[in-house]
Amino acid sequence: MGVPSDPSSWTIFIPLASALSGAAIGAFGSQFFAARNKERDDLLKEVRSANSACTIAYSITDSFITMKRDIVKPTVDRFTQAKERFELAFKNYIPGVSAPVDIPFDLQTFTPLRTASSHLQDIVFRGISAPVRAVSAMAILDRAIAGLHDFHLARNALCEEFRLKGPKPDAFAYFGIKKGDATDERLASILRSIDTYTDDVIFLSKLLGDDLRKYANDLKAKLPKRLKDKAPVITSADFSIASDILPDPTKYEHWQTMFVSIKRSEGLNFWKPQDPSEVA
Repeated sequence: MGVPSDPSSWTIFIPLASALSGAAIGAFGSQFFAARNKERDDLLKEVRSANSACTIAYSITDSFITMKRDIVKPTVDRFTQAKERFELAFKNYIPGVSAPVDIPFDLQTFTPLRTASSHLQDIVFRGISAPVRAVSAMAILDRAIAGLHDFHLARNALCEEFRLKGPKPDAFAYFGIKKGDATDERLASILRSIDTYTDDVIFLSKLLGDDLRKYANDLKAKLPKRLKDKAPVITSADFSIASDILPDPTKYEHWQTMFVSIKRSEGLNFWKPQDPSEVA
C-alpha cells in the first residue's frame, strides 16, 4: 500500500503512528525500569547475603578464640610444662638418690567444635560476588577447619590408646622424646598442629569477616535511599579484648601483600607496559 497523495488523508496515519511510537516507548520504558528495579533488588539481596556471611565468619572467629583460651592453650601449656619437668628430672636423675618426680599426663578428650563453615562457603562461593582475597581465605579456612577437626579426633584416639596401656603411659612416648633408636612423637606433633591450625582459623575467619564487612558496606552505599532503609546494619566485631589470644599478625603478613588489584583506566592499551600508578 503506497503513501496517500492527498495530504488531507494523512491525518488518519498521524494518530496511528503516534500510538505505535507511544506503545514502543512505553514498552521500552517499562522494561528499562523493571530491569533497573531488579538490578537494585539484586543489589539489596547481595548486601544481605554478604552481611550474613560476615556475621558467620565473625562467629567462627569468636568460637575459636574461646576454644583456644579454654581448651587449646591450656592443653598445650600443660603438655609443654610437663615435658620440661620430665626432661629436667631425667637429665638430673641419679639412681638410688633422686626422689621420684610426679609428672601429670593429660589424657582428657573433648569434642571437636562444630561450625557453620559449610553454609558460609555456599554464600562466599555461590551466593555473592565476593572479593578475590575473601574467596581465597574461605578456601583455606575450610581446609583448616577440616584439618583441625581431624587432629582433634587423632588426639582423642591417641589418648584412648595411652589409657588402655595402663594407669600411666610411657613418658618418652607421651612427650615424644627419643628412647633408644625410636621416637614416638605422635602426640607432640598433633598438639603442635592443633595449636597452629587454631591460629590459622582465627586469623582467616577474622580476615574473611573484615573483607566481607567492607564489601557489604561498599554495596550498601550504592543502594538508592528507598532501599538503604531496608538494608541491614552491617555486622562489625571488636576482638581487642582477646588480644592476648589472637595469633601473631607477623605470621600472616603475606595476606596483606599477595593480592594486588589492578585499576584499569578507560582506553588502556593492553599491548603497552602498564603505568605503575595504575597498580593499587
